[in-house]
Amino acid sequence: MSTLIGVDIGGTFTDVVVVDRGRVTTAKVSSTPDDPSRGMIQGIGEALDAAGIAPGSVASLSHGTTVATNALLERSGARTGLVTTRGFADVLELARQARPHLYRPCLDRPRPLPELTAEVDERLSPDGVIRRLYPESVAAAGRRLRRADVDAVAVCLLHSYADPRHEQRVAAALRRELPHAFVVASHEIAAEYREYERASTVSVDAYLGPPAARYLRRLYLSRQHPHRRLRRPIVIQHSTAWLQLLHPPH
Repeated sequence: MSTLIGVDIGGTFTDVVVVDRGRVTTAKVSSTPDDPSRGMIQGIGEALDAAGIAPGSVASLSHGTTVATNALLERSGARTGLVTTRGFADVLELARQARPHLYRPCLDRPRPLPELTAEVDERLSPDGVIRRLYPESVAAAGRRLRRADVDAVAVCLLHSYADPRHEQRVAAALRRELPHAFVVASHEIAAEYREYERASTVSVDAYLGPPAARYLRRLYLSRQHPHRRLRRPIVIQHSTAWLQLLHPPH
């Protein structure tokens, strides 16, 4: 198998390039914003037919898409909750002091992506445990998130970049409590110093996880996929956490 496929989905057109033993075949079809996978499937089919190549001969499929970017810009991502250390529910609202108008509290800023925040009783320092994690508070947070019917949960506790044990326990408990929600912890994707940076990063990942996973499911797990023999795509800048939704535990 030596055939390579590259696909780029834009707002107007979806472009497909097939390279087989140095021969290049292209296809351009209209994008399908309601379900971008339809345009991609159509374009791949047209390009392979024009090249006279069977889907099973494809060695690599690279895919660029604005599905996640559009969901972020349009605020059409998942209904998301944020779980933090007690006392730090405003971490996204407060942000950093390095902003253009430090003394203008009335300045209109984009609202945080999570629609609600739940706090848990615990406290870590970079050097160890200050306050142990109380399971009762985790259970209470889970009940609140379940009542709010969230689709995704971002977990960001203090100093989890140095010691992720509390985040691991909270994330595991919430995955049991909310089996249909996408739960991601900050240390899993951005084990970086400072809570705002981790909280904002994990919130974006949680917010985009469900729509991105739905798109990938439609594209490659649907029984109706006419090119289901194609290899799984190399998706540009995808989050490995989203793969949990593609392959959930049994």
